[in-house]
Amino acid sequence: MPEHATLPLVGHPDRRAFWRAYLVYAVVMLPFFILLYGLAGGSGELTAVLIVHLGLLLLGALAGIRYARTTIWLDADGLHERGFLGRVTFLPTERIGGHVVLDLHRSLASRPTPQLFVLDTEDRLFCRMRGEYWSRGKIDRFAAALPGACTRPTHPFTLDEMQRNHADLLYWYERSPFRLA
Repeated sequence: MPEHATLPLVGHPDRRAFWRAYLVYAVVMLPFFILLYGLAGGSGELTAVLIVHLGLLLLGALAGIRYARTTIWLDADGLHERGFLGRVTFLPTERIGGHVVLDLHRSLASRPTPQLFVLDTEDRLFCRMRGEYWSRGKIDRFAAALPGACTRPTHPFTLDEMQRNHADLLYWYERSPFRLA
């Protein structure tokens, strides 16, 4: 461990990303449900619309709780990650290989977002901190505290470049030639 790292180092995703997603949901779904409530009011199906609406709100609340519980922490034992679905994975300190910090463009028209890829000693991806959910400051703090060599390319990568040259670092849906993002 680097001497300047204060352990344990704990990180949670940026809360603003969740609230932005929830705002988009409200903007898109609110007019739809207002229309459904108006149409269902005269036909007696108001209860069904209300149940569907409450169910979707409950799913959104559950997603918010799962998002808030997502955590990555580094301590003397190693790197731990509690993912969105609640699964906790662990990589012991002696098995932490290198890590890569780069900026990634989803498309050439988009702003690059920072990405941290943590690799084990066999160069397999253990976890990834995506700039869409984690602040640049958190990514940089973890990159400074992680043992092993840090690779920082000087230029931003596009998703197409990553798919061609470093597909093993991407999620399965980002490797697909039929991806929409």
